[in-house]
Parts: sequence; C-alpha cells; structure tokens
Amino acid sequence: MIILLLSIIILEILLFALIKNKIVKYIGILISVILNIIPKEYPFGYQLILNLVITIIAIIFLIRQKYLIEKEKGIYTNYESSLGLRVICFLIPLVGLIIYAVNIVQNPKIAKECGKVSLIGFIIGLVISLATTFIIIYG
Repeated sequence: MIILLLSIIILEILLFALIKNKIVKYIGILISVILNIIPKEYPFGYQLILNLVITIIAIIFLIRQKYLIEKEKGIYTNYESSLGLRVICFLIPLVGLIIYAVNIVQNPKIAKECGKVSLIGFIIGLVISLATTFIIIYG
C-alpha cells in the first residue's frame, strides 16, 4: 500500500515537472510536497484519493498544454470544439438537432458533434424519465 502511495507521489511530481508554465509547475509541486510531508491523521484511503486527484489535475494541465501548443502551430485552424455548445445540445436535444441540420453542409465536424451530444442527451433524458416513472408507479 505504501509503495502504491509513493509511486503516485513520484508520478505527481514528474507530471508537474513536465508542465512548461512555471507558476503551475511550482505551485503543483509545492502542493504535492506539502500535502505529503505534513503529518496527517487521515486514513490511508483518503491520502491515496487526494494524491490521485492531484495526479489527475497534473494530467489535465499537460493535456491542456499539448492542446495550446498544437493551437499555436495552427493545427486547430478551422474547427474548435465548444464546451458551451455541447452543454446546450446535451441539455436541449432539439437545439442540437437544429444545429446539426443547419451545419451539416458547411461545418460537418460541428454538425456531427452536436448530433452525437444531442442524441446522448436525449437517450439519458429518456432513461431518467422512464426510471422516475417506474419508481413513481411501482415505488
């Protein structure tokens, strides 16, 4: 168990060392070191989860860094994914269907993404409504 925790701590520090943004790098390493050096009375599972969360944050920063480097090189010139558009299409599938129909010729990537997300939102909404109906009827 301790070997697992130590390997995760080393992974955290290595991941933060790979980040090029100096502020993020030093703050991440500092948080990782402080959280693991300060004596705690937390159970082992809590320490493990905390270190896994820090590792996931470091991985997110590395992915974001890679995306920004590719964007600077001009790889993402015509198409940029929009989180807001995906959220709207997920919450209101009819809007996603309309965006799909409007953009299928001009921007097929955006249209396909909106179509997929709206379909997923529709299916999840259907499952939730059926589950609540069965709970109300039979519960």
